[in-house]
Amino acid sequence: MGTGNIIRIESESEPGKAYEVDLSDHTCTCIHYTKKLHRLAASDPHRLCKHLVAAMAHYEAFEGFEQFRDEILWFAQQKSAYSSREKALHKKLYPPKKAPKDQIPPGSIQTISRAMTEQPDIGGTPFYLWCDPGIYHHVRGMAHDDTLEAVIPERAGLGLYSINGHQAREYYFGEPDTEEPKSTNENGETTIEVRFEPGPAPRQYRYLQDALFFWLNEEFCRLNSESGKKP
Repeated sequence: MGTGNIIRIESESEPGKAYEVDLSDHTCTCIHYTKKLHRLAASDPHRLCKHLVAAMAHYEAFEGFEQFRDEILWFAQQKSAYSSREKALHKKLYPPKKAPKDQIPPGSIQTISRAMTEQPDIGGTPFYLWCDPGIYHHVRGMAHDDTLEAVIPERAGLGLYSINGHQAREYYFGEPDTEEPKSTNENGETTIEVRFEPGPAPRQYRYLQDALFFWLNEEFCRLNSESGKKP
């Protein structure tokens, strides 16, 4: 609840969203009210959206609509806007929208396979349309219920990744042979801190973005480290 006559009513269909109801002039910020109901006369109870109905019933605030008190209370029980009783009883109930997935932290993607490749199709996109000739590796990973694939160059250059088999997206891997920062891990091995230039992950997978880019970087460094050991 807000201050004065402004009341915040939580949305039933969108978790975390709320609308502001003003009981002094019977207005609401929901789309139903702002697009349609605001046109009705100030004394017409049919201008009351379900959020106004809920607030008036909860706070027993019927000023200007005293003669409709019992009806408003009934519609509030139905979680409905002020309309015909038949319409309220048969109103379609929409399931709540899914809450956004929790962010998957870096290090959560498990690599399940690695293989050298020449021209794989990834995300339905032929490899040769994107990348220059060279040595590439096809790497697969899992993160909870997400499957990931990547075509990673053994040296610097453009690579690809896809999530759950969706369209491939490009990812530029940095140059390990230049003056990049290097460090030694706990096993005494030299690791390369590679600069990379990823584009944003697809919108529906933003929860996976940090873990995805961490995984690609780790796999690229691993491949370069192994290639450096070859005679």
